[in-house]
Amino acid sequence: RQHETDRNEKIFNYFTAGCNRDGLALRALRRGMDDSPCEHKLLILLSDAQPNDITKMEQDGEFIDYTEGSAVQNTAIEVRGLTGRGVSVICVFTGEDTDLPAAHTIYGRNFARIRSLDQFADTVGTLIQNQIEAYKLIQKGEVLLEKYSPAALPMAKRPGLFIARVWRLLRVFCG
Repeated sequence: RQHETDRNEKIFNYFTAGCNRDGLALRALRRGMDDSPCEHKLLILLSDAQPNDITKMEQDGEFIDYTEGSAVQNTAIEVRGLTGRGVSVICVFTGEDTDLPAAHTIYGRNFARIRSLDQFADTVGTLIQNQIEAYKLIQKGEVLLEKYSPAALPMAKRPGLFIARVWRLLRVFCG
């Protein structure tokens, strides 16, 4: 329906003025995912890679602003915490060119950029498809992951066996 499509496009006009605590949200999500009985976990985020909050965060015993570098680093740490627990994390990035370094810091190569909502379904479908295919290859012991995202690695039961060879063969899919 056209009126729904028009409304959906407004997501690209949304901007926050604070209270966008990505790292904290990911930490809470991690706790919930830890309790999940699912063997394979995939988290797909829609983000502009601009975490920002008016409330300060504690770091090394000090309270610092949750903006720019500190917020990006905090969010990146929480993403790594999820991947370390076997959750594959992928971002559908909606930010500007100036936000690309933050997206790389937070998600590594595990993001795909979209510039309009029309690209969302195809992009997410492709990301999910690639995660499933990469998982199948890893399970079979094949390490030719040239077109797949490195986020697939935590989905393997024993990724340590293949990780050195995989990283050498891996090509950028999303970045």
